[in-house]
Amino acid sequence: MVERRSMEKRHIYITALHLYHGGAEMAICNLANGFAERGYPVTIWCVYKLCEPVYRLHPSVDVEYLTGDKPNRQEFLTALRKCHLLTAFREGMRSVGILYRKNRVIMNKIRAVKAGVILSTRLEHNRILARYAQSGVLKIGQSHYGEHFDKRLAKWIGREYIYLDYFVLLTESLRVEAEKIMRKDCHCKCISIGNYLEDEVQKKLQAVKDVEREKIVLSVGRLSPEKGFERLICAWKKVSPNFPQWKLVIIGDGAERAKLEALAGEIRVTFTGNIAHDRVLELMKQGSVYAMTSYTEGFPYVLLEACNAELPVVAYDVPTGPGELVRDGETGFLVPDHAEDIYCARLEKLLRNPDLCQKMGKKGKKYVERFTKQNTLDQWEKLFY
Repeated sequence: MVERRSMEKRHIYITALHLYHGGAEMAICNLANGFAERGYPVTIWCVYKLCEPVYRLHPSVDVEYLTGDKPNRQEFLTALRKCHLLTAFREGMRSVGILYRKNRVIMNKIRAVKAGVILSTRLEHNRILARYAQSGVLKIGQSHYGEHFDKRLAKWIGREYIYLDYFVLLTESLRVEAEKIMRKDCHCKCISIGNYLEDEVQKKLQAVKDVEREKIVLSVGRLSPEKGFERLICAWKKVSPNFPQWKLVIIGDGAERAKLEALAGEIRVTFTGNIAHDRVLELMKQGSVYAMTSYTEGFPYVLLEACNAELPVVAYDVPTGPGELVRDGETGFLVPDHAEDIYCARLEKLLRNPDLCQKMGKKGKKYVERFTKQNTLDQWEKLFY
């Protein structure tokens, strides 16, 4: 465990786009809480105020909202799709203004800090931090997503991140990849630190009464293209006729919802929209299987929660994310990406065998116990001194 310093704790500033639903947003709140509990002054700089923070924040964590803007990407895309060219032009110009302002306010905040730690959580914020932070500031860039660095992105990161002190990736495979693209004379060190579940979440899962598992396949996430819910619905269309007592429950909301509901048609799929986090945990304790069909992931909190709720997982083995949290054949199944027939077969195997579900679920909970709050915060604290 990291030795506690008697010196005054450094102020930690964390950048965020918003504090609405999302794995990255939960990670930001968890880190802020963990740092605050260890005595650090913590401020979150939040670009958009879409709502009050969805996830719990420690009373001492300060949140500063930097603009009155809200993103308008969906309005712009809708206007384009409907060929409303004048509206699309207006929304495009508004989007340019929003982009300029959101980068400007982050830059101004970073420039004004003379000492402490700044933890930026988005690729563009990392670039601004590397360029504009003062010399007395510890500069830590972070990626919450499972980016694999194509040639253009690799060149951009290698050029823009050289003056960061640390670039923190969620998985070891991403760390190795990032290290390869950094220049040899680069000041920045690449580190891998995963996520953890708040103690409160684990207590809530433990507090939910153990009931007989219902015949529910559960999936949680933002209804956007990268989450691949259309793949899940297509697989469920093939599987569900053989299992008339089972239903698929999809928790979350987003721009793809209407499209996904239309794709589901009359098959047994329930879309809950965004619901309270406590209710998500209850459903995880009631369900029998967790299904993930994302095209890309970072270090998915939802899988940490599912494994802690003793749900076996079926997931596509995309480059990062599921492979960090699922042991194929032991705690669930990792399926080669795009192999829909294999995905359906693995899902059917679990639906036919409740004893296997229970066995894998218990192993899954044990497997993710290593992602503890103490270990994760100790790794972060080593960077501060």
